[in-house]
Amino acid sequence: MAEQSANDIFNRLEDVLAIAKQKGADFAEVALSESTGLSADVRMGEVEKVEEGKGHSMALRVFVDEKAFAMSLSMDGSRADIEKSIEDALTVARHSTANPNILPADPSLLARSFQDFDMVDKGAAPSIDDLVAQAMAVEEEGRKNSLVTNSDGASASWGRSRSFLVISNGFAGSLSRTGGGFSASFVAEKNGQMETGGYGTWAQHCEDMETPAEVGEKAAERTVAKLGAVKPATAAVPVVFHPDVSAGLMDHFIEATHGTMIMYKRSFLVDSMGQQIFPSDITITDDPLLSRGPGSRSYDTEGLATSKRNMVENGVLKHWFLDMEAARVLGLPPQGNAMGRSDMKPLAGASNLMVAPGVVTPEELMQDIKQGLFVTGVMSQGVNTLTGDYSRAANGFWIENGKIAYPVSQLAIVGNLKDMFMNVRVANDVADIDKRRSRIVVPTLRIDGMTVAGK
Repeated sequence: MAEQSANDIFNRLEDVLAIAKQKGADFAEVALSESTGLSADVRMGEVEKVEEGKGHSMALRVFVDEKAFAMSLSMDGSRADIEKSIEDALTVARHSTANPNILPADPSLLARSFQDFDMVDKGAAPSIDDLVAQAMAVEEEGRKNSLVTNSDGASASWGRSRSFLVISNGFAGSLSRTGGGFSASFVAEKNGQMETGGYGTWAQHCEDMETPAEVGEKAAERTVAKLGAVKPATAAVPVVFHPDVSAGLMDHFIEATHGTMIMYKRSFLVDSMGQQIFPSDITITDDPLLSRGPGSRSYDTEGLATSKRNMVENGVLKHWFLDMEAARVLGLPPQGNAMGRSDMKPLAGASNLMVAPGVVTPEELMQDIKQGLFVTGVMSQGVNTLTGDYSRAANGFWIENGKIAYPVSQLAIVGNLKDMFMNVRVANDVADIDKRRSRIVVPTLRIDGMTVAGK
């Protein structure tokens, strides 16, 4: 079946809004998303699974007397089916709790111009045979490492998605993306010890991905590097975070500065607006207008125009991540931060978050550490956003006299995010290509005085 044109979809969604208004809705919004994708999984040189997937969804949210209700609509439903669904939604909405703060935005705030951001690869999409060959190449490269004794498999994927949003306050917008990647997981063995590990890459354009050979080699190297890991002694030492783990720390920052968390006073940063929460050389930027950025968009999920902002500037907290409800409750200007949705209700979040790099290399960042930890992976969910208490199981490498000495595991890193943020030091290892591969881009970080809980 041929793909529907954008105009046809917009007309269809406008019809749904018209029916909602006819049935008594004060406002309504309808969102449609569709996706297609291919993936291939291989293991030990054999194809394990190939998949072709298609996804479609349509959701409606109706507002009546400052009350709202959201529901899914059938993509293939008749007009009679849609009318019945809308009537049911309005009935439930009328029995809901009134909340004027959730109403759609004033039309003056809506996005009226839309940028491309180069988020769709214009080249030919890979076929399933292409993906099988790429996954095979990933695994083959990794298995060249003499210490890799087994494979948990390699995969390659590619897909395209489109989303549409129409609101009865006058907003209509759509967004298209492509994207895919490669990944692999291996088993390594030495002197009777076995370790598992892996690596993957993702980008919206094929040319921005690492090659299958690079992914396979890195996956094997990361697995082999874990061999010989020991449990370190408990100590208070400097901890250096690999960029992959640094990004997780920024996830905690995003959650702690989420408008809803501030509304309900559930964040350790609730009283920190305008205060110094990082060292003065730290700037954290959220940029939804970045070319080929994984989270780039001209409008948010409430139809508001987006803009680039320094969330932290010279260490000082400047903004919360706000959706319309949080902005209204907190008495602040809306910012166009609504990202995902829960039951069609917008939820604020970051688009493309970046911590400005420092001036020293990762090697220089750790050169004065006599004893310390270089964290390359964390597990468990031991983070309390209300208090800032932080405790995560971790693995990585022990640092001695400024150098990586040996692998360590079976440990935990313990601290408090408020103290951790104030003691952050940053390296300079951020490249432009990183901004095309990850929604959160953070250099290697160092935090002194954390507790490493081992034996």
